[in-house]
Amino acid sequence: YFDSLTHMFKSVIPWYVLSHIEGAVATVLSIFPHKYRWEESGWLVNNLSPSVFWTIAIAVFVAVKVPLRMRQIAEEEILVIQGVGIQVTIRNFLGTVVSQRFIDASLIRSIFIHEGFFRHRVIFFLAVLIENRSDLEVLFQESLPRLAALRPILSGIRTVLYPSKKEFGPSL
Repeated sequence: YFDSLTHMFKSVIPWYVLSHIEGAVATVLSIFPHKYRWEESGWLVNNLSPSVFWTIAIAVFVAVKVPLRMRQIAEEEILVIQGVGIQVTIRNFLGTVVSQRFIDASLIRSIFIHEGFFRHRVIFFLAVLIENRSDLEVLFQESLPRLAALRPILSGIRTVLYPSKKEFGPSL
């Protein structure tokens, strides 16, 4: 029964995921050497049913995977207030604010779409040139939206920050 269950999981779950699960379970099971032993076919559990074994394996996998998922950025938000500035908020998978920064409108020299190279491809990003700083403040630095999405965002930001100007010049 245990071998058929293992074979079923191997046909559904990729080998690299199973190797991580088996390694984590082996670590957990090595804490109790008197109850478990290693044989050529894998870990044999003396007093543990296969369903309990796979429950432990899946729980260990989830315990490893959830913290990794929490570090991934899920949402980047820009709030533009006329005459005040730009607030950039980055949230993770659970909605917790990872970082929040504010750019004062009086310090903004220019907002533009810039191009760069990333892993053998050209990417476009929205950048803010801030007075008295030599580097650029990159907006949407985790998601890096495509050029077609960046153009209306740039237009909207410029319209809110500078309502009196009708023409902003070329911006890609």
